[in-house]
Amino acid sequence: HLTVQQQRALESALELAAQVQRNLLPPNGVRAAGWDLHYHWQPFALVSGDYCDLIYAKDAAEEIWFLLGDVSGKGVAASMLMTHLHAIFRSLTSMGAPPGERMARHEPPGSSQPGSAALSLDQLMLLANRVFCESVMAGQFATMVAGRASASGRVEIVNAGHCPVLVVKQNEVTALPSTGLPLGMFCDGSATVQDLHLGPGESLFLYTDGLSEMCNPAGAQFGDRRLARFLAESRTLAPDALVGNCLRDLKEFASGTPPADDLTVMVIQRSAPC
Repeated sequence: HLTVQQQRALESALELAAQVQRNLLPPNGVRAAGWDLHYHWQPFALVSGDYCDLIYAKDAAEEIWFLLGDVSGKGVAASMLMTHLHAIFRSLTSMGAPPGERMARHEPPGSSQPGSAALSLDQLMLLANRVFCESVMAGQFATMVAGRASASGRVEIVNAGHCPVLVVKQNEVTALPSTGLPLGMFCDGSATVQDLHLGPGESLFLYTDGLSEMCNPAGAQFGDRRLARFLAESRTLAPDALVGNCLRDLKEFASGTPPADDLTVMVIQRSAPC
């Protein structure tokens, strides 16, 4: 029932919203704190409910935060909640910083600097859950993986109801399952931190269910087992090649079946020594 002018105005507003979302994405191909990172972010429509972010200090020497999530639903409402999550985590990771460092929040995405008295990972997730829970409607939630990787190779991860994080080592691929509920379901949630260490060339593979639940013409899903098998065969690849080959394998599997959900993939690999 919209007039032509109203349709054009709506299309223009959606295009602008999509541009705002793209501008919130971090830079790609990042090398920071002894880690190489690459991601692929693909909306199902113009806007996405997938959240993807990297937060690190300007000198990128000590540690890097990585975040990947999936907001319930699709379309404009989900994209608004994705933007809300971006603001929550960007604000919380800079708590404790001196005023001059807080100004980094106004710099281009990826240049924010966590404060010198930054929150621990479990504190971060508890606060983020509370803020998110108090600002969404009933039935809205977000699955989330949040992690912190240090220059020593230590990695801390919290998985709040999200797809398993796949750990790709030289001789095996293992899954770190969810250890908590999605953000927004209960305001008094809990956050269990999983702690591991990666050596040079070893990787973390994060993804949203737009990957694992992609269907082929017969209705079969791509699935976690096929993904783990692919990673085992491709474990020596650099992050950008690993992401690219995964997307090609997914396209071959789908055989022309159009996607039905947003898709995000992120690889975090310990840099090889120089």
